[in-house]
Parts: sequence; C-alpha cells; structure tokens
Amino acid sequence: MGDQPSISPADFPANGPDEYGKWYINWKALAEKLGKLQVRDEGQMQAWVEEAFAANEKAVRDAIDNPKRQKKAKGFLTGQVMQLSGGQADPKMVSALIERRLAELAGT
Repeated sequence: MGDQPSISPADFPANGPDEYGKWYINWKALAEKLGKLQVRDEGQMQAWVEEAFAANEKAVRDAIDNPKRQKKAKGFLTGQVMQLSGGQADPKMVSALIERRLAELAGT
C-alpha cells in the first residue's frame, strides 16, 4: 500500500461500547488518521487552484481562449489541484473555484 500509514485493529478509534454493549468505530477519526477526509476549506483550495494555475499557464490560456480545448483544460486543471491536495480537495468545490477564477481572468 506504499505511502499509506499501517494500521492494526488496535488503531481503530473506538469510542467504547454503545448502550447495547457493542463496540463501535469513530469513522471520522479513522478517516483523519488515514488522511482520507476531504478538505472543504475554501482558502486552502483557492491556494491550490492558484498554484495549479501558476504551474500550468498553457492550460489556463486554453481554458480561457480555446473553446475546443476548454473542457479538457478545465479537467486537467482540476486534476492538478487534486494532485496538489493529495486527493483530499472536494472536487465539486475545486471545479467551482476553477470556473470562478477562469471567469475573473477572462474578464467576464
């Protein structure tokens, strides 16, 4: 599994038995431990968008100036942001932020 942290059953963040005596897992804490929670911090995602735009000026130009390549360029930029975030950014929010930033750059 490469770069994922190793976990054992003892690492599962259980909160203890419920009212029926059954143990349950705190899934949010487990997702945090594994680094799998989506980032919904707009400021952080905007920083990733800006970083992706700065590193991929041709794709930004294509998204603004070339209707035939617009969809592909937006998808590429979204992929770059997802890569920068380690897959933790919310793709829908990233897409909306990219759309908004492209509109600002295009002057619309």
